[in-house]
Amino acid sequence: MKAPGFGHHVDRLAIGAAALWCVVCVVWIGWHAVRSPMSARETALQTRLAAVTYEPEALIGQDSAPLGIDRRKIVEKEALWRPLVAAPPPPPAPEAIPDLLEKLKGVTVSRRDQIRAADGLKIKARLSPDDKRGRWIAVGDTVNGLKVAEITPETVVFTMEQNGKQYSTQLPRR
Repeated sequence: MKAPGFGHHVDRLAIGAAALWCVVCVVWIGWHAVRSPMSARETALQTRLAAVTYEPEALIGQDSAPLGIDRRKIVEKEALWRPLVAAPPPPPAPEAIPDLLEKLKGVTVSRRDQIRAADGLKIKARLSPDDKRGRWIAVGDTVNGLKVAEITPETVVFTMEQNGKQYSTQLPRR
């Protein structure tokens, strides 16, 4: 076995220096983790803001009046409160849908009385409860302002055109 010599002390010194370096690094990292880098700027800003004072009636310039007086003068001007653009006119009222059943009130169409003519099927219709004889109607005829559009074994379809729109209803055949 060799006796401890100079080399043994160098190894211990290197290990000690490395340990010291590690401790310094850990302390430096910890210090920066706790202390914000912006704290100095924050402190300076707080100091500057504390020196600022507020005077509500401070004059803007030498010739200007306090802000409260100017504000009242502006509010009192009626021209500022008038509307710049006139309100749009109200929308037109919706068109009333014609009551087709009201126009056909009292009209009855027969299921049994029908004639096959050269121009199509004709059926007997009573135009009012007082109308005992009735009259023969076919597709295209007009009854109380409504046009007969279709005749089926069960119903008669009446149509009316108003303001470019077509309305229809049907009456059952009895």
